[in-house]
Amino acid sequence: MTWQNRSDNLPYPTLLLADFGCAVFGSEVRAGNAEPGQAPPVDHDFVPPEHPHFSDRSDIYSLGLIILCLANRSPQKVPGPKVLQNASAPMRTVMERCLQNQPLRRPSPQQLPAFVLRNYQKWLVGRRDCGVALPSWAYGSG
Repeated sequence: MTWQNRSDNLPYPTLLLADFGCAVFGSEVRAGNAEPGQAPPVDHDFVPPEHPHFSDRSDIYSLGLIILCLANRSPQKVPGPKVLQNASAPMRTVMERCLQNQPLRRPSPQQLPAFVLRNYQKWLVGRRDCGVALPSWAYGSG
């Protein structure tokens, strides 16, 4: 995440989504070129339920947990249904889909950007602002 090179006044950082170290393409697994044992060590608080059998949707689950921490304004993963109680309906929709236990019920990496944009646009309807800035720990500064 960075605030550098921003030309707008939105209170959100620029995000770069990258592999969280546990995802492989399904085609790699089917071709026999990837196995769970090849995955680097992962933070077990943020691994998907299918661990150690990853797919291209495993990162979607891990990303959901990271966004959940940001939404809760806490660097700690908080389990249970209460975590989304203060979130907007569009945010709950995105989070609930990303955190599905079954990988095929999560958006694919190709579907995720449009899914998030649709729900963000729903959230913007009737608002006078774009939300509030994230806390400093979200940028790795503490």
